[in-house]
Amino acid sequence: MKKIIISTLIIILLNYTIVGLTTKNSNEKEAKKYYAKGNSLLNKNRYSESIKYFDKAIELDTDYNEPLLKKGIALSFFGNYDEALECYDKILKIDNFHLEIKHSKNIYLETLNEKSYILYHKELFDEAIYFSDLVLEKDNKNIRAITNKVAALLKLEKYNDTNEYLDLLIKIDKTNKKNYLELKANIEKFLS
Repeated sequence: MKKIIISTLIIILLNYTIVGLTTKNSNEKEAKKYYAKGNSLLNKNRYSESIKYFDKAIELDTDYNEPLLKKGIALSFFGNYDEALECYDKILKIDNFHLEIKHSKNIYLETLNEKSYILYHKELFDEAIYFSDLVLEKDNKNIRAITNKVAALLKLEKYNDTNEYLDLLIKIDKTNKKNYLELKANIEKFLS
């Protein structure tokens, strides 16, 4: 009798698990559809519309970080920096534990870069540098993090540090090498 009860309980438990997984998979698929639509609208500069789709994707799958990241980007286009930072902070709380997974690491680093960018625009330059440095700890050739850091260093008038990072950009970003060399020359002219 005991075996029958235990077997029945296991079957019930498995059924709950299967039903839960089916619902989660269905929600994940729907969330990805909303995310794709929101991303399409974001790419067309239709920011307020995209936010609605990102919100729906977040509602359907709370573990899906891409919509949060893109929502933050869309909010920043409106100058809603505090709301954008809230999105980024949520991702950083979630994804800080999943850095070994490459996809999560990319989302994590992109979120840190976005946070640095927003802090720069809020004129919180030291904080912007801090978040750029977090990216550079994981990826020391991350062009976005270095350019964010250079911009903040310039605002803080830390020209020697700026030149150090410009040298790094000159080495790794061949596409914009001419611009970096010109900026470096202007700084050196200013200092002399």
